[in-house]
Amino acid sequence: MILAVAVAFVRLFVAESFLISTGSMAPRIRGYHYQVACPDCQYVFAFTATEKADASLRKGSSDGLVLECPNCHYDHIRLQDVPRVEGDQILVNKNAFQWHEPQRFESVVFRNPQHPTEVYLKRLIGLPGETISFKEGDIYVNGQIQRKGLACQQQMRIPVHDSRFHPQFQDDNYRTPWQSETSASNEGWQQVESGFRCENPTGQTIHWLNFQPWVRKGGAARSEVTLENWPTDLPLPTEETILRYDTLKKVMSCRGALPAEVVNRLSELTIDSKFRVALETLFENSHHQTLLDQTAYNVPTIELPHPVRDLMVQLEVESTASGMMLQLEMNDGWFPFVCELDFENQISTLRLADASKPLREGKLPPLGFEVPIRIEMSVMDR
Repeated sequence: MILAVAVAFVRLFVAESFLISTGSMAPRIRGYHYQVACPDCQYVFAFTATEKADASLRKGSSDGLVLECPNCHYDHIRLQDVPRVEGDQILVNKNAFQWHEPQRFESVVFRNPQHPTEVYLKRLIGLPGETISFKEGDIYVNGQIQRKGLACQQQMRIPVHDSRFHPQFQDDNYRTPWQSETSASNEGWQQVESGFRCENPTGQTIHWLNFQPWVRKGGAARSEVTLENWPTDLPLPTEETILRYDTLKKVMSCRGALPAEVVNRLSELTIDSKFRVALETLFENSHHQTLLDQTAYNVPTIELPHPVRDLMVQLEVESTASGMMLQLEMNDGWFPFVCELDFENQISTLRLADASKPLREGKLPPLGFEVPIRIEMSVMDR
């Protein structure tokens, strides 16, 4: 009896538990969804189980709806055997706004005035008396851009790639989006099972590890390369083929990701080395595509997605050498920013990539690297 009274007291005066049924706050807070494990890279992600998703599943082929892994882009994941689970359970402080005013970007729970039994969870954007506008994905209040703090950024970010999960199936259309600028086998960044390792024997050279999104297939972006002459031992491509060649502009092009089987077949049929090089370049360019505002949680739509420039990188760093220095460079679409972490002198510096004068400087705590250190950098809200 005492326990029952205590629980009732908590529910009435302090907090109340709610089950989330919709996915408008996904992937941070999920409604009813399918818990999917990619059979290729083993990455686990959620896919909505709303009525719209279930309708798509019923209208699909006999094999059901097919999903694409957001991490490795393996696209033969069949939904019919994936378990459907309930939405997330949240505990709401019912007296929170008695102690402080609502803050922008807070998550708030409220009841539908027309249907009081319906409860909604949303992120607060506008406050009374404000004029809200959106420009290129950014939020403006009374003409001033609103920037999210780190905690809010962490809550709203959507995973794009996790280097801890590696595809196991042999696929000529896959490349890791992380590429080292150095090709020497004894130094620079090399991929290992747990991520990437940098060997820098002299310590005098900066070795870059670049990230560029890679898709296995599909897409609508047009890619092209210069090709002076089409091979004499190959017929010109027709309108029905994925490949195009403009004899006047001397340009070979394709739309979307050029399949590896097309590259391999054409390379075997010709002895033209210049064509082979151009074809391989076109293959690489066509699979490198811009990050878009889409998430694996939602049902695919016919609407064209938009490019995304709000980015965050998270690293787990460990070092076996003293005097390590780490540089991170990110571009927000306007400017390239460099964050330099000097662990030996315990100094962090933020500057523009082409400038020597720092924008910000800070002090790093003493770090012994007994355990991996988490580092995050973001360019958001311009």
